[in-house]
Amino acid sequence: MKLALLLTLLTSGVTVMGQVTKIEHFYLTSPKAEALYNLFHSELGLPVVWRYQSWGSFESGGLSLANVVLEFVSQSGGATTFSGIALEPQQHMEDFLVMVDDARIKHGKIQNTVFLNKDGQLDGWSTLSLKGLLPEEANLFVCDYKRRQEVAENRATAASELENKKGGALGIMGLREIVVASPNYATYIQSFSSLRGVKKAESNLFRFEQGPAIRIIQSDKNQIQGIVIQVSSVQKAESALQSRGLDERSSTQELFINRKKIEGLQVQLVEGH
Repeated sequence: MKLALLLTLLTSGVTVMGQVTKIEHFYLTSPKAEALYNLFHSELGLPVVWRYQSWGSFESGGLSLANVVLEFVSQSGGATTFSGIALEPQQHMEDFLVMVDDARIKHGKIQNTVFLNKDGQLDGWSTLSLKGLLPEEANLFVCDYKRRQEVAENRATAASELENKKGGALGIMGLREIVVASPNYATYIQSFSSLRGVKKAESNLFRFEQGPAIRIIQSDKNQIQGIVIQVSSVQKAESALQSRGLDERSSTQELFINRKKIEGLQVQLVEGH
């Protein structure tokens, strides 16, 4: 690690070992992204973090799950899948990169989408892909927003709105975990453990300083298999889904949002505590 950066972090009170703080957002890609966005917003009551709109080369909108943002990203053709996980770095990107190199984690190049806003201040974001920690299909990366306080306030406002609505139609308390599957799950359990800022809570479950966790499981396919949402009452959530024709019980009596109605996505609901 560069000595100057290390001394700066030590004297500023920043924890040197903590590289990431949480899952900032995750996203799905779909030819029907806008329709899914509208369903989760209008039917299930998820608050808007940013409205569905064009960003030039793609369209997307973000909705709040209280403790994380779910982004709906358009694609022309192909299957609907959960397609990426964005981590929030503790440091800004250039300093974070030094930390990653120090930990010998493979990565891509920094991708900048930055600009001066109407007030003449730096705005936008930088991203950096992380290699080998999770399957490539999980598209794990870090996202450094240049105006962190405003972004955090935006997320907090949406989370407060969901809380005021008592979790929307489903009584959502937050996202419990993202489930990542792989035939080589044991390898990824070991490699993901090398990322500073995550804590191994169980044999295959990793928690962050705040927000949802990541669970790595064995499967015959590399993918983000699904998500698990905590609700205040499974019974009430099931009733809300039934009234909308969106309920689905598995053979083990687990409750899901009907996969046929959300383009095959696996969204499980469990009771929080």
